[in-house]
Amino acid sequence: MKQLEKKYKTLLENIARSIQNDLEKSIHDNRIIKLSDIIIEKTTTFGFGVNIFKFKKIPGTIQLWLDLLPNIGRPILSVCYNSSDIKRIKKIANSSTYIFNKQANISNKDLNKENGSNGLSKPLPRKYFNTFLIESYQSNFLTCFFFEEIKIEPPLDLPLSFHKKLFKETEWLIRAIVAALDIIPNPNSDYVACENRKVVSEHIRRERSKKLSDFVKRRDNFICRICDFNFAEAYGEKGQGFAEAHHIIALSTLNKIVKTSSEDMITVCSNCHRMLHRMDGERDDYKKLKNSLRK
Repeated sequence: MKQLEKKYKTLLENIARSIQNDLEKSIHDNRIIKLSDIIIEKTTTFGFGVNIFKFKKIPGTIQLWLDLLPNIGRPILSVCYNSSDIKRIKKIANSSTYIFNKQANISNKDLNKENGSNGLSKPLPRKYFNTFLIESYQSNFLTCFFFEEIKIEPPLDLPLSFHKKLFKETEWLIRAIVAALDIIPNPNSDYVACENRKVVSEHIRRERSKKLSDFVKRRDNFICRICDFNFAEAYGEKGQGFAEAHHIIALSTLNKIVKTSSEDMITVCSNCHRMLHRMDGERDDYKKLKNSLRK
């Protein structure tokens, strides 16, 4: 294999800045830190990589790679969480079995080392693309490889449909990592929170939003309102107190400050949450999904 040309480096830089800007608009959490310096580095996998986000109190970074590691004869774009803490990576992966391919763990034994560089000795099977899997080397990764073909033609950017897919997977990965933090219990009372604010007072909104989210999950006994899944019943002590809260109307569809009450949110499992975000962001999406699941 040969190192990718510099034009791929320029493409990756453009993609990184674009994804950063979009995610900054959709995720408002002071534990997530956008890296202002976009430093594209040459990798030992015949391509390039870049850090785009890091976290407070959580080791590791969100990275984008454009390289030849999957060994399918063309450059592949991927998004990953890189951390030395393999236990944290496995915890995130195991809490999201609907997109985590447990049969696909890549390690040093799968590499074909060539002049100090790495590529898979066998091409990555098609079924392992567009799903998160664990890479375990000297460093560890939770990675999603995208099968879509990368084309180098002006303007150097991704097609809109590909960009949306990359955005959704990166957003999920960031939220899943933050969700791995322990939930701090809050008083058993209702809350109203200002959300989607893009001003200095945003920090206060985030704190109140978390209280609202925690209240909703306790209100629903941590049971998914769509499929009735309960993490504690399925996973025992590890699943105790775990669930996700979903805005019935997606905040990303709103362009103004809104006040959210507990009636505007429901508790869902990871699977149903993912499916809801693939829908239209309408108020009755969760009802449609519930009916579809029953059928």
